[in-house]
Formats: sequence, C-alpha cells, structure tokens
Amino acid sequence: MIADRFKSPELLLLSEWLANLPQLDAKNVSRTLLESYGSLLGRALAAAHATPLVVAEGGRWSLRWPRLEKVQAVLTYPQCAWTATASEPFQSVFDGVGAALCKGLEAAWTSAAHVLVADPLAARTASGESTEAIEAFVDFGGLTVQVTVRIPELPARPAPFIAGSSTTYLLGGERILDAASFAAAEAEREAFRKAARWWRSLIARGGHAQAQEAGAIREAIFGVVLTLVLRQIEATLRRATLDHGALRGARLRLFLLGEGWKLAALDVPDAEREAATLQRIEQWFAPRAAAELVRIDKRRLCAGALQAAGGGAPEETSVELHGVDIGSGGGLLQRWFAVADTPFPRRVAPLTADPWWREFAGAESSLLRMEQWFGAGADAFAGGLAGGPIGFDGTRSVLKQWLDVSGASLIALRIHSALSSR
Repeated sequence: MIADRFKSPELLLLSEWLANLPQLDAKNVSRTLLESYGSLLGRALAAAHATPLVVAEGGRWSLRWPRLEKVQAVLTYPQCAWTATASEPFQSVFDGVGAALCKGLEAAWTSAAHVLVADPLAARTASGESTEAIEAFVDFGGLTVQVTVRIPELPARPAPFIAGSSTTYLLGGERILDAASFAAAEAEREAFRKAARWWRSLIARGGHAQAQEAGAIREAIFGVVLTLVLRQIEATLRRATLDHGALRGARLRLFLLGEGWKLAALDVPDAEREAATLQRIEQWFAPRAAAELVRIDKRRLCAGALQAAGGGAPEETSVELHGVDIGSGGGLLQRWFAVADTPFPRRVAPLTADPWWREFAGAESSLLRMEQWFGAGADAFAGGLAGGPIGFDGTRSVLKQWLDVSGASLIALRIHSALSSR
C-alpha cells in the first residue's frame, strides 16, 4: 500500500475552529491530528478489506472471510523541516503517522509495517534545486505601493488555484513624508507645512537627515509596507495551494521597484543611499524569510520592456485578498486568506479580535483620514488619531480599503511613537 504525498500539517491550520483554540500549540496539535487521521485511515482500510466475500458454494451463497497476513505501508515525505521555525524533519513526524496507520491496519492484518521513502521532487524543491521561484514585485512609488505575487506552476504537481494576486495600497512616498511631517509637528498646521517643505527640499538637493528622524521613518516603512508584502505572500500561498507540499522549500525572489524605498535610508548620503537601502531591507528580512532581493530601477525596467516579446499572453484578472479576518456587527464572516470576489454585507470591517490585526493596526476600527488631521485638535495623538465607525465593501479587499482610508494615520502614529520614545 502506497500513501503518496500525505497532506501537509499546515493544511490543518486552515480550519477555523483550530485557529480559535486558546493558547494553541499549532505544531503539537497538527502532529496529533495527523496521527489520529493515520489511525482512522488504517481502521477504515482494515474494515474495507476485512469484509467477507459472498461466494457460491454447493448451490448456495456463503461468506468467505479473507486471509490477511502481512501489509506494508509506504509513505512518501519531503526532505525538509516540519515547520519554518523548527529543525525537526518531516521524516520524524511521518514516522509517527506511519506507526498510527499500521496500528489501525492491524485490526484486519496479522502484522503491519511502514516504510518511509523520500519524494524526489519534493526533496529537490526543499533543497532549492528547483529553477522555479515564488516572485513578488513591489513598486513603491510616490502615491501608491503595488504588490504583485506570482505563484509558479511546478511540473508533476497540481496547478495552483490562483496564479497569484495583486493589490495596490495608497501608501506611497508622498504620504510617508506627509505622515512624518505631521508626526514631527505634533498636529500643528504651520509646523506641518514647514516640515513637509523641509523633507522634500532635503531629498531634492541630495542631503541626509538626522539618524533619529530617519530611523523613525525607516521603522514605519518596514513595519507597515514590508509587513504587508509578507502578509500578501503568505495569503497568496495559502489560497493558491491548500497542500503546501508542492511549494515547500521554493525560493522567494523579491523585485523592488520605485524610488520610495530610498526613504528607508535618509540618514545616509545620497550617493550611498541605494546600497544602504538594500542592505537594511536584507537585514529586516533575514530573521523572517529567506528572500533574494532584486533591485530594478527605471532604466532597467525600460530596457526589459523594450526587449520583451509582446503579444500572445492572455489577460488575467487581478486577484485581491482580504488579508484579515472580517466581520459585520462583531461576528466573523470570513478568514483572512479569502479571495475578495464573493458577496458579503456592504458594511464589513476588520475584526479587532484578529491577533495579527491588533499587532499591525491596534484596536481601533478606523483612524482619521489625512483631510481630518487638523480638525482633531492639538491632542490628536493623545486620542490615537481614532476615527469614527466605518464599513467597507465586502466584495473588495478590506485590508486595501482600510489602508487607503487610514494608512497615512497608521504611519504617522508609528513615527510619532518612535520619536517620542527616543
């Protein structure tokens, strides 16, 4: 008996009830569920094969019980780690699954044993030998940040449910500078105008800022923009392949476009800003994800566009992802990895009970728009730039809509908090 490509344990984490368990140890729960499933599978196979056969003997029907002596279960496994954060291999986990499977099979067979065989394709993918890579294109421009994720179709594996995703956030460099000016001006209008002019003049003449102010902007960019990039990559992978075995170990290639990235190195002289930006982004990614960074400037982008062969490629609709748990009236409607194309009530909002959302945006349902900044008064930051109740269109990405409305205030809060703590 061959059990090929046994389901990945991460598939179990997609169950909504599992995500709601208090103090969840996802690794141990997934292992227990896998072993329980292996035992139940063994018992189901034993019951199916131990069923007596109906045969004709001497002019009448009789039951003949099958003789089941020995069975060997062969399980394939990928040669990689069980989880992204631990070094325990899949082999040790599937060894326990095989033992539970054999225990179930022994309900019908006299003896049962299991053998583990490495999946060659999964092994090549896990070791990085595959030429395919998950690609993410992030264009950080003056007005928007556009994130596009492409999922490769691997040979001998099922095609992904979606080829990728693309979302545009209204969080470009101009908004970052306005948020930084507002945070430094303590919500005072004239001081804000002066700071905004100073930042743009500094960039235009190729100067560099003090380390404290530049560091606050860098932390806000990394904490919001890069966090959104990782979130969209994770959500796209979960939505594209429910069984992550096909993409486990695949390389991540991150293409960085736009001049907005240089805002992460405003404390460095202009001539060294490009190299410093890439170095700091690599340092931020190092403990979070193994990514190959590729910087594409406008010159290289135009050269590539002129060399590319046009025509023949079918147009693909852009797929947006919700990105967060959403609900209406406090009740859960959809988990965060859903594609934003199904009908929902018109007024939905991110659920503040979502742990990722609380860490990313806080407990407020909405923040002030940029147009409302100075109407909140001098104590705007004391109130957390909180806005009134707001609802979004459930057929579009709620995360995108929230950031288009409140993203600038979120950046301003992070920069103000960083400046106040130093």
